[in-house]
Amino acid sequence: MAGSYFDFCGSYHFSFIVMVEIQFTQDFANRQEGSKWECDSMLASQLVNIDQVAVYTNKDMQDYSNSLKAKEEAGAEIVVEDPEKSESETSAQVVKKK
Repeated sequence: MAGSYFDFCGSYHFSFIVMVEIQFTQDFANRQEGSKWECDSMLASQLVNIDQVAVYTNKDMQDYSNSLKAKEEAGAEIVVEDPEKSESETSAQVVKKK
């Protein structure tokens, strides 16, 4: 699903919402354990990684989430690439380091 809007300066912006299906591993709010729900990716990430009350139903996303958790527990640096910077500039930054 994509949306668009004008800001006050007259610029045109696009926003894209990525929907992800998760499955609850325990009762949370009005959701029962085992129920599946489709929500935006940011909320899904919060429920899976921070609140730890759900898992991704998509195997690729679950594997990626598990690999990030393993790297973090091992004390490895988690690096995020910045696509806005040119190759001559530093294109990565350390987000978290133990």
